[in-house]
Amino acid sequence: MPREMTNTEPKKWDFALLKLAVQKVHGPHVAKKAYTSAESITRRMRHMHYHYREVHRLIADPLSEASTGQALSEYVFPGSSVSSDNDVEDRRTKAEAHLLAFVQALHSVEDNLAHVIYYALNLGIDPKSFVEEDKISFYAVKKRLSAGPLKNMMEEMSNDEELEHLRGLVNVSKHRNVVKAGLTVDFVNKKHGMTLAAFSYRGVEYKQVWATDFITSTFNSTQEYVVDIGLQLNKELGVLS
Repeated sequence: MPREMTNTEPKKWDFALLKLAVQKVHGPHVAKKAYTSAESITRRMRHMHYHYREVHRLIADPLSEASTGQALSEYVFPGSSVSSDNDVEDRRTKAEAHLLAFVQALHSVEDNLAHVIYYALNLGIDPKSFVEEDKISFYAVKKRLSAGPLKNMMEEMSNDEELEHLRGLVNVSKHRNVVKAGLTVDFVNKKHGMTLAAFSYRGVEYKQVWATDFITSTFNSTQEYVVDIGLQLNKELGVLS
């Protein structure tokens, strides 16, 4: 079984202290913007927990409890079993929708975080670091930061191979074709479950992955990056941990 997803809220990053620090330096209007974007990250985490639970309820849990033979007869080739073909496809489709909603929400956390940093540091006040409102993104903000720990942490998050896979998955599904979530039985490794299909993006070939393992791992690593970056942001604003 995959690791459990950790708490919905980054407990170590104090948004209230962030808001107070930004207000002290840049005023209440800017502080409200930074806080609203930070709070949105928490809300997205809660949304993801909902989608995660639904994926497990619809497909992942029943599959994990089934034998290989049951997985084949009731899920992969359901026509000959007591489970109807339409019922299995309906549950697979619903689970796929929840998976796609999950990865899209997780991918959006990066840009929510970028807005927090942009507003908290008031980068828009300087023409050299100003970004049009509809162009604020993780990459755009990272590019405008001076060399230092905060930029290094954003670089590390940008270069994470699993999160690059996530970005590719979201962009391909959004703009080209939906990356299919299928039901797979692996006789070699004696494993069965939902998988996200292989795809290519910007010249990189991404392999098929076990869906619940992938979303669990990417969620946990994203939350860890967010907390680390948030703590560094607070530190740079003079917040004592």
